[in-house]
Amino acid sequence: MLFRPSRGPVNPRFLNWRVGLFFLGAGIWIGALIVDRPQFTGIAIAVLFLGLILGLIGRRSGSD
Repeated sequence: MLFRPSRGPVNPRFLNWRVGLFFLGAGIWIGALIVDRPQFTGIAIAVLFLGLILGLIGRRSGSD
């Protein structure tokens, strides 16, 4: 199963940053669609990837 509920307590570390990065990446991507600039799409993907990395860091440090 791809998405399953976590078995331990939820670790809210970096949660505000992750949500902010998601909305920033989504906004950049929508802006890229409006102005038709593929470079902005790459920047949006990089911002979303940074949010993913923060989630993995928070998950790893929470399991220690």
